[in-house]
Amino acid sequence: MESIRSYFPSGDEYVTEDALKNLRNYKYRAVDKSFLTKYLYRHYWEWAVTLFPRWMAPNLITLTGLSFEIIDVALVLLIMPDLEGPGPAWLYFAFGIGMWLYSTFDNVDGKQARRTGSSSPLGELFDHGCDALNCTIAGIVEASAFGCGISWQTVTIIFMTTASFFFSTWEEYHTGVLYLGYINGPTEILTFAVLACFA
Repeated sequence: MESIRSYFPSGDEYVTEDALKNLRNYKYRAVDKSFLTKYLYRHYWEWAVTLFPRWMAPNLITLTGLSFEIIDVALVLLIMPDLEGPGPAWLYFAFGIGMWLYSTFDNVDGKQARRTGSSSPLGELFDHGCDALNCTIAGIVEASAFGCGISWQTVTIIFMTTASFFFSTWEEYHTGVLYLGYINGPTEILTFAVLACFA
């Protein structure tokens, strides 16, 4: 059994050779059982990817999508820094639009990568890194949309969004497959969150 130290960089290297080898051999595999994805969103995303020029890098699409959520959390910090409402109606509308655009861009980036032949493990790593960051951002935005304030409810919302991402990523690490069930966070729960912002 090889030492765990072989996975940590030393000296001048940022990533070990073993980790680079694993990154090169990585193949993304996912199973998505969601009815919304199968019967509705898949068609929407296939159409949405055609709106992006072929020269646009998939990672730029990912980063642009994340920027919508960063704008949302910046609005929270400017207008509702205590996460308590009620805020202006346009703010909640902006939250819903930001989450919807993030979700759209997050699902289109992989389609763009396949469309342009630029899929890579590094692109997948970047995408999942942005998803991980977005879990916290989305939790803060949702907590403010529900008017939770600085409270245990806010901590619970942020914990739920980050924990669901953590456990699905952990499962993927051990099984080699990202499994999304019939009701999952990136589809049904996000749709509920967007609709809650519009309500």
